[in-house]
Parts: sequence; C-alpha cells; structure tokens
Amino acid sequence: MESMLRRPGRFAEFMKTGQTTPADAHARLAEVRCPALVIMGSADPDFADPEAEAKAIVAAAPDGVGRVVMIENGGHYPHAQSADDVAAAIIPFLAGARRGTRAPRSGAPCDVRALVRPCRMRGGVPPRLAVDRGGRSARLR
Repeated sequence: MESMLRRPGRFAEFMKTGQTTPADAHARLAEVRCPALVIMGSADPDFADPEAEAKAIVAAAPDGVGRVVMIENGGHYPHAQSADDVAAAIIPFLAGARRGTRAPRSGAPCDVRALVRPCRMRGGVPPRLAVDRGGRSARLR
C-alpha cells in the first residue's frame, strides 16, 4: 500500500474519481468479481431511500457477489457515526471473503488476516478494527 501511495501520478488518478457520475459507476458493477459489502446508513440524507439505493447496487453486480448492511439511524458516514456497528458487519464479512474467494487482479486468495485483526482491549476500551501496515498498526475509529 505504501508503494502505491508513492507511485507517480497517483493523485491525478484519484482526482479522476471526482469526474465520474453514479451512472459511470453503475455501468461497471457487472464487472465486480470479488465479494462486495454495501454498508449504508438508513438515514443517509443524500438518498431518498438509502436501502433501495444499496439494494440497487447489489442487484447490478453479479449474483451472489454483493450483500447489503443497513446501519440503523446512520447518516452518510456510518463508519464514523457508528463505528462499532460497521466493524461488526465488516469483520465477519472479511472472514467469509477469506474462505476461498480469489482477488480479481492477482488471483491470490483473499487473506484478510494479514490486513485486518481485532485489537486487544486496553484499559476498558472496546476493541476496534486495526489495519496492519508493514508491522505497524493503525487504529480505525
């Protein structure tokens, strides 16, 4: 990941994401080959019906690839507003993805244990999701 961040032109590529439309993204959903978890807040003000939006995303992907998790009363940033609920959805999803799913680019099995692991409790703080970054861990809240 660090080498990707240092790649020349990476920011220009990122800026292209702001030039796409929802129609552009929707047209490419049929190309998704790895498990996809669509997490949306049920009170996301950007959508008239957040659950219908999430279901439409999954319906446009190949059968069996996508799954929807709605975060009750979550807004547009459920990962920040309801981090525990989002982590509770992501961790078992990643564990399931690890079993037999192949990554689309390399063909290597998805081994999420190398990337994500639960943090140990420290001083009564509930566990959070931790990402291993080359021997260093970063807590996500």
